[in-house]
Amino acid sequence: MKELQTFTDEKVDSNDLKIFLGNLGIEFTDQEKEKLLKTLPIDAAGKVYHNRLLKGVKSLNGGKVHVNNLDNTLKKLGLELTEEELAKLSKNLQVDANGMVGLKEVMDGVKATTGGEVDVKDVKAILKNMGIEFTDKERLKLLKNLPFNDDNKVFKNRLLDGVKSLKGGKVNMNNLGTVLNNLGIKLADMELKDLAENMHVGVDEKIPLEIKVIPLENSTDGKHHRFYR
Repeated sequence: MKELQTFTDEKVDSNDLKIFLGNLGIEFTDQEKEKLLKTLPIDAAGKVYHNRLLKGVKSLNGGKVHVNNLDNTLKKLGLELTEEELAKLSKNLQVDANGMVGLKEVMDGVKATTGGEVDVKDVKAILKNMGIEFTDKERLKLLKNLPFNDDNKVFKNRLLDGVKSLKGGKVNMNNLGTVLNNLGIKLADMELKDLAENMHVGVDEKIPLEIKVIPLENSTDGKHHRFYR
């Protein structure tokens, strides 16, 4: 069905490329437009599918967007960021004197901020590679609560947030430190040791993913915690 959508999508006339890019809020030089045209699968009528054109625009090393129109441009490219994600992205962009920033830098920044896009069919493999095991029922519950876009993709960081908030899943005790790092939870050796000592390990050497955190007694710096299931 995903492949069929490509062939039922509207087509854009290659002669209208300048107008199309203008509506996206993207400025290409004549040389960059020619380079883009050479990479597109244009048919005999001089037209290309809208989705394939967007894909070509996002992958091309060229083009600029105005920083004040960044949110609108990203939405038209199928990348809807939260206010927090957009603020983090904007903070790290190199904007020129005209308020413009390179499209490639924006795309790289989106990937760094969100972790990049993950296809729904790859979720199971990604979780397995991270050392997390979900039952089919738990994984279905996770998928139902993830904000997938029209292409059945979700930002990796949002997937990880969903994993951390879901009540379910198990990890192998020997992979605990690696799993936490993959989830963006960085612990000092003392904290990891404290966590391991307070876990109830099953006969299969696995522990539930859900973790609660409380401050250590008499801790004043807010950095040291006691972890328990």
